[in-house]
Amino acid sequence: MRTAPIHADFPSATTLSGAGIAVVGGLTLTQWLAIGGFALAVAGFFVNLWFKRRMAQLREREVSAIERGAGTA
Repeated sequence: MRTAPIHADFPSATTLSGAGIAVVGGLTLTQWLAIGGFALAVAGFFVNLWFKRRMAQLREREVSAIERGAGTA
C-alpha cells in the first residue's frame, strides 16, 4: 500500500498566489478605502495610546519632583 506524501494535501504556491490575486482584484476602490480607513483608525488609536501613556509618565515624574522639592523646604 502506497500513501501520498504529506505535502500533497497542502495547496501549492501557484494556488495560493492565484487566490491572493483573485481576492485583491475582487475588491473595489470603495472597499480598499474602507480597509485603509480602518487600518488608519487602528494606527491612530495605538499612537494616541502611546502618547497618553508617555504624557502620564512625564506628569508622574513632574509630580514626584515637586513632592521631593516641597519635602526638603
